[in-house]
Amino acid sequence: MGQPAPASSYTYQRRTPEDSLLRKIVLAEWPDLQREIREATEGRDLPEFIAKAVKKFSACGILFHGFVRVRCPLCRTEQLVAPFVRRSRMRRRKM
Repeated sequence: MGQPAPASSYTYQRRTPEDSLLRKIVLAEWPDLQREIREATEGRDLPEFIAKAVKKFSACGILFHGFVRVRCPLCRTEQLVAPFVRRSRMRRRKM
């Protein structure tokens, strides 16, 4: 058997999407945007896939919505990792 790899000086830093300026702006302005679009289009809402994409965006990377506990087999250090984001239909959809 080989020897364990030497300890790395790298320390994992979880990104904090809840502190993202983009996320704060999108979520703060989303209700007003929906209302303004509804008023401008005589009561029609945005397509449902857009509302779903914004809802997924709001939960992306937030540990409350699910996470995986990862443990190093050598040092037994544990980290919580938010799941990766799946592709959104927004990328493939034409308006």
